[in-house]
Amino acid sequence: LLVQAQVSKILTVTAGGLGATISIGERSTITDLTISGLIDARDLYFMHDSLPNLKNLDISNTTISAFIGTLYSEGSEKSVNLAANIIPDNSFSNCDSLYTIKLPPTLQLINVGAFDACSNLRYIDIPDAVYYIGDLAFNGCSKIQYIILPSSIYLIGDNAFVHTDNMQYMVIKIANPANIITFSSSLFNWEEISDAVLYVPAGCKSNYQTGEWNGFGSIIEGEGPTTASKNTLNKNVYI
Repeated sequence: LLVQAQVSKILTVTAGGLGATISIGERSTITDLTISGLIDARDLYFMHDSLPNLKNLDISNTTISAFIGTLYSEGSEKSVNLAANIIPDNSFSNCDSLYTIKLPPTLQLINVGAFDACSNLRYIDIPDAVYYIGDLAFNGCSKIQYIILPSSIYLIGDNAFVHTDNMQYMVIKIANPANIITFSSSLFNWEEISDAVLYVPAGCKSNYQTGEWNGFGSIIEGEGPTTASKNTLNKNVYI
C-alpha cells in the first residue's frame, strides 16, 4: 500500500499569477492548497492541468475575476470572454484526485461540465450567490455523498447530477422546486438516488413529492446532517 504524504501550501495571489507562485518541482506534490486574493480562469485551468495530486482545495477567500484573452489548457488554446464569478466550462473535469473544494461566496455560475468526472469528490456546498448550474456540472462525481443547493438557484442544466452513485444526502434551500428552471427532465438517475435523503425547508415537503425530486428515498424537512456527520463524510484518506 503506497501512502502519499500530505503536502500543504497557502498562497495569496493576483489574477493569472498562480502558476508563477508554484515551482515545477512542487506541482506534482501538492495535495492541499488554500488560496486567497484574486484569481481568474487562467488559474483554474492551471490547477486542472498542473496539479495532478490536488485533493483538498480552498478558494473560499478568493474572488474570481473576469478574463478576456487566450486560455491554454491540455495542449490547446481558445479565445474567451468570461465574466467575473464563474467556474468556466470543464475547469475541474476529470480531476479524479480532488476530494473537497470550498468555493468563493461571490460565485454565481457553475458552468457546463465544471466538475464532470471528479470521481473522488465527496462533498460540495454551493455558495448562496450561485444561480446557475450548467449541463453535466457534477456528472460522474461517483463518490459524492453530500450536496447543498442554495435558495438562489433558479437554473439547472441537463444531467447536472447524473452518475452520482454514492449520494447519501442532498440539502436544498428552495421552498418550491417549481421555481427552478430545468432544461430537461433528467437532473438525476432515479436508481442512484433511491436510497438518498433529500432535506427541504420546513413546510415544503409536499412541494417535492412530485417529478424527479420524488425519486429520493426519503424527503425530510430540516437542515440536513449535523456538523459531525458532515465531517465524517468529508474525512480525507490519502492512498
